Amino acid sequence: MDFDFPPEDDPRRLVVREWIAAHPRPSPQELLDAGYIVPHWPEPYGLAADPMQQLVIDDELKRAGIRRPTNPIGIGWAAPTILMAGTEAQQQR
Repeated sequence: MDFDFPPEDDPRRLVVREWIAAHPRPSPQELLDAGYIVPHWPEPYGLAADPMQQLVIDDELKRAGIRRPTNPIGIGWAAPTILMAGTEAQQQR
């Protein structure tokens, strides 16, 4: 698949860069609050980001040397299950 990345002055890039400038060494909680840990998830957990916005976020975080927390079971398995099939109380917890 061929596609072009958004240009350097794309508004989506500028938003992420602005956030990074304000949070040059973000904590996991700050990344979570910004929606950058799982940007494709619906709000309030993510940003409901489309695929291109996800790539832009990934690219800008990588350029800044910012890594997301790694938790393959929690983020990759348990949380999506609770998000899709859990009760409201489980989702809030």
